[in-house]
Amino acid sequence: MSVAANHSCDPNLGIRGDGDLVALRPIAAGDELTYDYSLTVPRNVFTRTWHLACACGADRCRRDVGNVDTVPIDVLQRYLAAGAVPDLTARRVRERVAADLSGGCGPRGT
Repeated sequence: MSVAANHSCDPNLGIRGDGDLVALRPIAAGDELTYDYSLTVPRNVFTRTWHLACACGADRCRRDVGNVDTVPIDVLQRYLAAGAVPDLTARRVRERVAADLSGGCGPRGT
């Protein structure tokens, strides 16, 4: 089965593990499938300046899609609580959330 999904800053899908899609809320037949592209873009030398303009229309639209470091902490916490963080970026997400909870900076001063 093939699934096509677009980006949204308030997606109805998350990605767990090595690519399993998980619903973040009920999805009705015919609804557009969306996920947060930023959670699939790890921070590295190639992606640190990568950005894509966002016009998803969500109330909480960030207007910009970048690497995982561009996602606000509260959004990362929501994805973690839902178990919707892909293996590709899970370590970085946990580092950023832990640093925020401890009041410190994340690795490499972020």
